[in-house]
Order: sequence, then C-alpha cells, then structure tokens
Amino acid sequence: MTDPVSGCYLAYTRRPFVTGAVSKPQYPEAEVPNEPLGSRMPYKRLITRASSADFLSWSDFENVLRMDEWDTPGTQFYSISPFAYGNRYLAFVDLYDTEVEKIWVTLASSPDGVRWLRPRREAFLDLGPDGQWDDTWINVTNNPPIRQGRHLRFWYMGRQSAHGRSHRIAAIGSFRLGVDRFAGLVAGRQTGQLVTEPVEARQPRLFVNARLNQPGTIRVGLRSAEAAPIAGRSLEDCDPIRGDAIDHPVRWRGETRLGRVQGERVRLHIEVTYGTLYAFRFGEAPRDVS
Repeated sequence: MTDPVSGCYLAYTRRPFVTGAVSKPQYPEAEVPNEPLGSRMPYKRLITRASSADFLSWSDFENVLRMDEWDTPGTQFYSISPFAYGNRYLAFVDLYDTEVEKIWVTLASSPDGVRWLRPRREAFLDLGPDGQWDDTWINVTNNPPIRQGRHLRFWYMGRQSAHGRSHRIAAIGSFRLGVDRFAGLVAGRQTGQLVTEPVEARQPRLFVNARLNQPGTIRVGLRSAEAAPIAGRSLEDCDPIRGDAIDHPVRWRGETRLGRVQGERVRLHIEVTYGTLYAFRFGEAPRDVS
C-alpha cells in the first residue's frame, strides 16, 4: 500500500529471516538467527512492516503485531490487509487456528500504521456454515471498501479446504457494512459517557454516526483541550439526538455551527442511552446517502 501521510510505499508481511541481501521465508520450524546451526524454534507467524520511498530500497522489517496473552496457544496471524481510513489506519487481520485449520477475519486499528490495537477479539467476518464454500478459510481483499449509499461494500475469498489438500477450490464473495460502522460503543438503560482526546475542529459543523433505539438519545458537548466545558456548546446545551443516521447533525439550542471554537483543538463529551455510537466527524454538511 501507499501511505497517504508520508507518501512512502509500505509492505506488511510475515517476518523473514535475513542473511545478507537474501530474505529466507519462514517455515514451521526455522533456524534461530545468531544461534548455532541446528538450533530450532517453534514457528509463530507475526505481522511485520517495511517502508520504501522509491520501491527499490526498503527499510528493515519491524514487528508491528504479535500474539499476546489474550490469544489462545494455537492461533497465529496468517495475513493482514491494511488501509488508510478517516484519521487512522484499519486492517483486516486473518486469525489462523492451527489446531483446527480454520482462518477467520478480525479487525485491528492503528493511529500511525505501526502501533496496532485489537481491542476486541471476536470475528469481524466469520466463517460460513458447515458445508458451505467459505466454511474453512476466509480472507478480505487488499483494498479499501467501496461506498454504496449508506453502506460500504467489501470483497473476500473463501475456501472449503485448508493446508495439505492437493486440489483446493476457492470462490469470491462480498458483504456490506454501514458507513463508518466498523465498531461501536453500546449503552443501555444506564447512561454511557466518554470524553475524547483533543481533536482539531477543522470544519464548521459536527456530525455523529449513531443508532439510537427508543427511547434512546445522544448528546454531545464541546470542551477545551484542557477539558473545560465551552459555554454555549456544553453537554447541557445540546439538543437530544434520536434515530438511526450516519450523519446526525449536532445542535446546541438549535445552533449547528461550532462558532469560535472552529479551528481549535477540542474534546468531545458524549452521553448515550439505549443506542450505539460509531463515529463522529467535522464537516460542512451531511454526506450524500443516496
């Protein structure tokens, strides 16, 4: 992929062992670097990253995603499909269970393409039912989604067989997701509240992507970077938002403009009941959802 921030080419792959200018692929058992010949170590697939300004000379590989104590012993990272999205990077990470020879898709997020987070470990795209064409392996394609009205369209590969088969048949499928609805924060009868890190309010209006069930509401207040409430744009000034929309306009006593805080760094104080908050954005107007 090409990094939209630095303009560099980025390669995400499994970690190779490098000897001089030759990169040797990893195998289920591999020689341990800098150890006597014959030393062996259990193979574990990791995600690494290298960069290049000209696609000719590349940096060393660095580990950017590895298993941790929350992962079961038999799982490994098989591959990753990263892309720039909004103010960060997202990636579909293929989780491989070596015990049952299954691969399904999980979601990761990063502010810079190097530090990847996996706050939730369940499948983002799960395997198909037993006996179907995608019941063993699935991998999302290496490209950003395509916008279709209120939805994002993705494509993926599915298989009904795994390693060790001389003849494997695969097919291509697709799935849809609500725009910007990769993950959400859910609140029920008990009110959920959060205060964001400082963000730059570059545009004159604020919109939230949320689904509110009856009698759910969401309110948004603005605070300074030091977390002090901003008069006229506080949580108490916010008109309750209801319903399901990818671009709910935020209003404070009927006013939609940010006013004097436009261009400044602010924190959002968000309060939700009976609903899910997916995202927020600053903009000029609601996005076309036709």
